[in-house]
Amino acid sequence: MKNKRGQEGGAGIAVLILLIALFMILYILLLPPAQREEILNQSTKENNIIHDISPVNIFIKTEPSTKLLASSIEISKSLFSSKPKTLTFPIDDLSNLKSIILFFSVKDSKGNLEVWLNDHIIVDNKLDGAQTIDLPINYLKKNNVLEIKASNPGILFFIKNHYNLEDVGIKESYQIINSKEDRSFSIPEYEKNSLQKSTLRYNIYCNKLDTETDLRIYLNEKEVLSKLVTCIAGPEDVELSVADVKEGTNLLTFMIGNGDFQFSQIKIENELKEKSNPTYHFDVSEDKMDNIVSDISSVILRLNLDGTSKKADIVINNKQFSLDTSDDTFSKDISEYVNEGDNFIKIVPKNTFDIKLLEIRVE
Repeated sequence: MKNKRGQEGGAGIAVLILLIALFMILYILLLPPAQREEILNQSTKENNIIHDISPVNIFIKTEPSTKLLASSIEISKSLFSSKPKTLTFPIDDLSNLKSIILFFSVKDSKGNLEVWLNDHIIVDNKLDGAQTIDLPINYLKKNNVLEIKASNPGILFFIKNHYNLEDVGIKESYQIINSKEDRSFSIPEYEKNSLQKSTLRYNIYCNKLDTETDLRIYLNEKEVLSKLVTCIAGPEDVELSVADVKEGTNLLTFMIGNGDFQFSQIKIENELKEKSNPTYHFDVSEDKMDNIVSDISSVILRLNLDGTSKKADIVINNKQFSLDTSDDTFSKDISEYVNEGDNFIKIVPKNTFDIKLLEIRVE
């Protein structure tokens, strides 16, 4: 009787397991395609290698700079006397100067006001109230002379023309251009040989844009994206041609025609045909690399390990050294192995052990 009940119990459990399995299959089939693909392809994620790339900020923008030349001035002119005012100012960057404006406020006036810039007359009119005057850029020099005069009353010797001005200054607008930025990443031989799909991912954020502008992205000088963008924000993906991704150093170029844009969380995600040994990527900026080359800083690799014996070959940018330790921690100065931009570490184990922590620090 016991055996029969046991058999009946076992059969009940088998039916329950079968029902659970059928329910899971049905649940997955009813999911939206994107979620279903994510669940079914979880095991293939181990074949993906991520190359993290440092952020990019590209812009073409105008920055104003205001200089007060005098808080107040008094000028006058008669047949027998003259009291003009001469002001001087430098221009630090003529090549990027977009516009320059002279501003002041007229508090009291009689006759016309004359404004001369480097011996060129700019204004000869009667003025009142707040004034802004565009100064021609082609009249400007590195060091400039501004002459402000009251007009001559002519034969009316008993008349004296005069002007009282306050807050006399100039407003310069400079065009600051950084419309192109390059970033590099490195692809080792094993990754290139097994590469079946490559995707560029990034978050784009518009700091400022008046209308729309052209955005272009190049991989190794080949255009992979060209489109008009407005002031947008959010994640974007660009599928890359596997043929255009080359072994060794690859160059990404971001370009805009106008505006101010930031690209963050930039990644190259490469899907390989087969599972690879553990590979990790890290970025070394230009400033940090200068300090490393000058022996001001060092790059230190630290590992926390678990296992009785840990043996492996560690490959950094195709340069190799051996790991053979029974300790749970390992550290090494790898300054001579690193390059500016994207770097990779590949760990080829010779026995079984766990890597609990991998840390790279510039110290």
